[in-house]
Amino acid sequence: MILKKLKLQNIRSYQNQDINFPEGIVLLSGDIGAGKTTILLAIEFALFGFSKRTLSGDLLLRHGKHEGSVELSFFLNTDNNTSNNQNYSANNNQEYTAKDNTKNNQNNVQSNNETNNQNNTQNNILSNNEANNQDNTQNNILSNNKTNNQNNTQNNIQSNGQLNRQKEVIIKRTLRRSNQVKQESGYIIVDGVKTECTPSELKTKVLELLGYPQEMVTKSTDVIYRYTVYTPQEQMKQILWEEASTRLETLRRVFDIDKYRRITENSNVVLKDLKNRKSELVGKTSDLEGKKRIKSEKNLQRTELYEKFKAKNSQLETIKKEILKKKNDLLAAELKIKELVALKNNFAINEVRLKNITEQKQDNEKRIGMLIAQIKKLEADITNFKIIKPEEVNRQNLEDELAAEEKFLDDIKEKKIKLAQEIEFNNTKITEISEEIKEKKELAKDVMKKKHDIELIQKEIEGKKALTDTAEKLGKRIEELNMLIKERDIEINKANKLKKEILSITKCPTCLQNIDDGHKDHITLIEDKKIKNANDVIRDVEIERKEKLKEKEKINKNLEDLREQEKLIEKLKAEFSVLEKYSTELEKKQRMLEEFVKIRNHLKEEKTSAENINPELIKEKINHKKEILFKIREYDERVKQKQMKEQDYHEKNEELMHLRASSENLGKSINETKANLSAVEQKITSFENIETQYNILKKDVDEKLSLERAIELEIAGLNKQIDYTNEYLNLLDKEITEKEEAKKTIDKIDFLVNWIDEFFTNLMRTMEKHIMMKLYYEFNEVFMEWFSKLIEDENLSAKLNDEFTPIIIQNGYETTLENLSGGERSAVALAYRLALNKVVNSFITSINTKNLIILDEPTDGFSQEQLDKIKDVLDELNIKQIILVSHESKIESFAEHIIRITKSEHVSCVV
Repeated sequence: MILKKLKLQNIRSYQNQDINFPEGIVLLSGDIGAGKTTILLAIEFALFGFSKRTLSGDLLLRHGKHEGSVELSFFLNTDNNTSNNQNYSANNNQEYTAKDNTKNNQNNVQSNNETNNQNNTQNNILSNNEANNQDNTQNNILSNNKTNNQNNTQNNIQSNGQLNRQKEVIIKRTLRRSNQVKQESGYIIVDGVKTECTPSELKTKVLELLGYPQEMVTKSTDVIYRYTVYTPQEQMKQILWEEASTRLETLRRVFDIDKYRRITENSNVVLKDLKNRKSELVGKTSDLEGKKRIKSEKNLQRTELYEKFKAKNSQLETIKKEILKKKNDLLAAELKIKELVALKNNFAINEVRLKNITEQKQDNEKRIGMLIAQIKKLEADITNFKIIKPEEVNRQNLEDELAAEEKFLDDIKEKKIKLAQEIEFNNTKITEISEEIKEKKELAKDVMKKKHDIELIQKEIEGKKALTDTAEKLGKRIEELNMLIKERDIEINKANKLKKEILSITKCPTCLQNIDDGHKDHITLIEDKKIKNANDVIRDVEIERKEKLKEKEKINKNLEDLREQEKLIEKLKAEFSVLEKYSTELEKKQRMLEEFVKIRNHLKEEKTSAENINPELIKEKINHKKEILFKIREYDERVKQKQMKEQDYHEKNEELMHLRASSENLGKSINETKANLSAVEQKITSFENIETQYNILKKDVDEKLSLERAIELEIAGLNKQIDYTNEYLNLLDKEITEKEEAKKTIDKIDFLVNWIDEFFTNLMRTMEKHIMMKLYYEFNEVFMEWFSKLIEDENLSAKLNDEFTPIIIQNGYETTLENLSGGERSAVALAYRLALNKVVNSFITSINTKNLIILDEPTDGFSQEQLDKIKDVLDELNIKQIILVSHESKIESFAEHIIRITKSEHVSCVV
C-alpha cells in the first residue's frame, strides 16, 4: 500500500486542502498544533471510519461546519500475497500449515448452526446445539493437516502464476452534523470502477483490499493497522507500561492467536453439553426393560378383546334379523291405522260441511224476506217521484257568457290598479332624472378648465429626460470614485499587514534565511510611501465625490418635483375623463326624461277610459244568468235520483232470484252429505281392534331395539379398548425404539467426550504454546536487534521475557523502564514498535500494508548520537513509503520529501 493523495474538506483545522504523498521518507513538519496529527487521523478515518475509543465525528468535523469529507487515494500491489490460505513463511511451512489446520478446527468448534447431516459429525459435536450423529469425527480432524497441505500447495502454484500489478484505490467518506456528527454514505473507486457504499460496507471492502484476515473484521478493525502502520504518539509507549496479562491479550489479538483459547472454551462448553445430554439419555433408558414387559402384557390383553368382539358381533346379527321381521308386521299394521285415521278425518269433514250448508240455507231465507220488503217500498217511491222541467236554454252558451262577463269585470279592476301603479312609477322616475340632469349640468361646466390645466403641466415636464440622463452620469461617476477609495483602502491594509508581519518574523518562510533590521526598515519605508500616496489619492477623490453628491442631490430634488407634477396630470386626466362622461350621460338622461313623460300621458288616457265603464250593470247580468243555471242543475239532480232508485229496484229483483236458486241447490247438498256420513261410519266400525294389535307389535319391536343398542354399545366399548390398546402398543414400540437409539447415542457421546477431553483440547493448547514460542523467539530476536542499533552502549541491553515484557540490563543488572532516560525509553518503545511491525508482516503475509509505516514523534528525547542512527534504521527497514512526524531539524537532512504545514487564524494549510 502506497499513499498517493489526501483531500480534506472542513476537517479539524483544514478547510480545503490537497496533500500529495511521494514514495520514500516523507517528513510532516510544522509547529505544535499546526495540523500534522489531523492528517494521520484523516488517513485512518478514510480507511476504517469512526472508532468509539479513538476517533469520533466531533473530533474530526471542523467547528461551525455542517458538512465535511475525506478522500484518500493509494496504490495496492496485487500479487500472490493476497491469498488468505497461503503459507506465512518459507522457513515455517509446517508450522503455519498447522495453524491453518487449527483455523479449520476452529470453524468446526465454533459453528452455531443446528444440523442433521450424519456424515459431518465434528461440526455437530463442537456446536452449541444438539447433534443427531457424531460419525467420522476423529477422521475429519486428523485429515485436516493433509487437506490443508494440499490446498496450500495448490494456492502457491496458482499465486506464483499471477503477475504483480498495481491497482489504484480512491475512498471518500463524508460527515454531516445534525444533533451529532454522523457518517454519511460514501464511495470507493477501484481501477476506475465506482461503488456507492454505506460506512460499514466501505470498512468491509477496505479490509478485504488490505488483505486483513477475515476473522479480524469482527474485532477491533484497526488493531493490525495500529501495530503495523500507525501508532499515535501517546500510544507508542502504552503497551510497555501495561500489565503483562493486558499486553499478552493485546498481542494475542494482533496475531489472531486468541482463537485457540476460544476453541478450548468452546470445547469445554461442548463437553458440558455432551455430559448433560448423556445424563438426560441415561434417565430416558432406565425403564427400558419395564417397557418391554408392559408391551407383552398388552399383547395378551388385546387378544382377549378380539375374542369378545367376535362373540358380540354374532349375537348382534341374530337380533337384527328378528327386528327386521317384527318391523314388517308393524308396517302392515301402520298402513291399516293410517286408513282408519283417513276415514275418521273424512267423517269429521262431512259433519262440518253439513253444518255449514244448513247455516247458509237459513241465511238465504232471511235475506229473501228482507229483499221482498225493500222491493215493495221502491215500487211505491218510483210511482210517487215528481220532476219540474225548467225553460229551454242552451246551457253551455250560458256558462260561457257568464264566465266571460265575470272575467271582464275582474280585468277592469286589475287594470285600474296597475295603471295607477305605473303612473306613480313614471312620476318618480321623471323626478329622479330631472334632479340628475340638474347636477350633471353643473359638473359639465369644469371640462374646459381641466383641459387647460393639463396642457400647462405637460409643458413643464418635457425637460425630465435630460435631468434623468444627467443624474445617471453623476451616479456612475460617484461609483467610480467609491471604487477608487476602496482600492486605496485595500492597498493601505495590505501595506500595514506586511509591515506588521515583517516586524514579527526573524526567518524568511520561503528560503529560511535570517532577516536583518535593515531589510525590515527598507520594506517599512516602501510600504509607508505606498500608504501616503494612497491617502493623497483618497483625499482628492473625496473632494470630487462630495461635489458630485451635492449636484446629484439637487437634480434628484428637481426630478422629485417633476414626478409630483406627473402624478397631478394623471389625476387631472382622470377627472377630465369623468367630466366628459358626465356630458355624454346628460344627453342620455334628457332623452330618457322625454320618453317617460310620453308614457305617463298615455297611461293617464287609458285610466280615464277604464273609469267610464259601469260595473253594476255587468253584475246584474251575471246574477240573472246564475239563477237560470241553478234551476237547470236542480232538474238534472232530480232526474239522476229517480234513475238511481230504478236501478236499485232491478238489482234487488235479480238478487232475489239468485238467492232462491241457491237455496234449492243447498237442499240437495245437505241430502248428499248425510248419505256420505252414513257410509264412512260403517267402514270405521270394520277397523275396531287394529290399534290394540299395533301397540302390541310396537312394544315387542322396542324391546328388541333396546337389546340391539345395548349390544352395539358393548361392541363400541370393545372397539375403543382395542384402539386404545393398539395406540398404547404403538407408543410403547416408538418409546422402546427411542430408548434403544438413546443407548447407542450414549456410547457415541462417551467416545466423543473422551476424544475431546484427552486429545482435542490438549492439541489446541500445544498448538497455541508452539506458535507463541515461535513468535517469542522471532519477536525477541528482532527487538534486541533494533534496540542495539538505536543505542550503542555495551553496558545497556534489552530483551523480552516469556510474557513479552522488555527486560533492561544495565551494567549486568536488571533495571526497570522508569530508571531509563526519556531518550532510552523512546528507543525501547521504537524498537518494540518496529519489531512488532516486522513480526506481524511476516506472520500475516496476506496484508497489503507492508510498504507503508507512519511514525509519530518516534525520536522524542533522543540524543544527537541516537538521531544519527535513525537514518540507518529507516534505510534498513526497506519500506517504500515512510511518513514521519518530528520536530527534530536533523531529520530534515535525510528526509527525501518535506511537507510543511502552517496554521493561521485557526486554518491549517500546506506550504
